Amino acid sequence: MKISVSGVQSTGKTTLIQELVKLDIFKDYHVHESPTRTLYKNYDIKFDTGNTDIQLSTLALQLYHLNQYENAIFDRTVIDNLAYYLYHKHRHNSNMSKESEYFMYKMSHEFMKQIDLIFMLNPEFPIVTDGIRSTDEIQRKEVLDIMRTVVLREYSYGNILYLSGTVDNRVKEVVDYFKEV
Repeated sequence: MKISVSGVQSTGKTTLIQELVKLDIFKDYHVHESPTRTLYKNYDIKFDTGNTDIQLSTLALQLYHLNQYENAIFDRTVIDNLAYYLYHKHRHNSNMSKESEYFMYKMSHEFMKQIDLIFMLNPEFPIVTDGIRSTDEIQRKEVLDIMRTVVLREYSYGNILYLSGTVDNRVKEVVDYFKEV
């Protein structure tokens, strides 16, 4: 099973994944780190723009990891990337050509067709500075709106499990979900 953990910045995606992989039901899952975090660690990339290099590099990294493991958990996926891209595009902070944008959308559909389950996290925690994403609450709200109204409708092919509450509550919701399926 391929699982996406999605949500805006500082929603506890990485923390949730760290707790889930401690459980027996996820012991055989491979975790794919957030592509923005991977790229940030290895390159001097600024992520508060919607530029072509950032978007396509992030997408390429996600596509590369997609079929490496049968059971995988993705810390962020194209859902997140597209929402941030659309936020920046709306603000005229993008240099992406129509051709590149078309390619990004097409490949995003291909990626999401292979995701079996999406854990969508609500932003219930204060934004923590990680050096990668903005700490702007208004941006977080706008990206969340884009994610919910545009991206999830268009790009979710599998089940979406909306998670809220403390980390322990979220873990319990996931365990309960897997008991039912």
